Amino acid sequence: MATPGSAMAKYLFRCVTHLRAQKKVTVTLQMLMDLNTPLALLEAFEIKKLVKMYREDKKHKELAQKVLLKIRAMKMEEMVDKKTSDAVTTFKIPRIPTHRIQKRVVA
Repeated sequence: MATPGSAMAKYLFRCVTHLRAQKKVTVTLQMLMDLNTPLALLEAFEIKKLVKMYREDKKHKELAQKVLLKIRAMKMEEMVDKKTSDAVTTFKIPRIPTHRIQKRVVA
């Protein structure tokens, strides 16, 4: 029985094969847009590199750009998640020294 991860990997392998063979490019790019895959799988199959080839193509430029933007957003989201999880454990609220605050008298 296939696990969800292996099914996703097979699906991505088929997408990569189509992009390399330049077959069904529009449909494949649309499928990549609609697909919810982990960033690690996209990087393993070098999807970004393949999609960049179609960014210069007039016919597929818009879809390729959307896929690249989605990958970039996923990467930024992953970076933010890492930073916030690190910040939660190390962030301390600085204390304001009250003895240095002087009250000003308004004349």
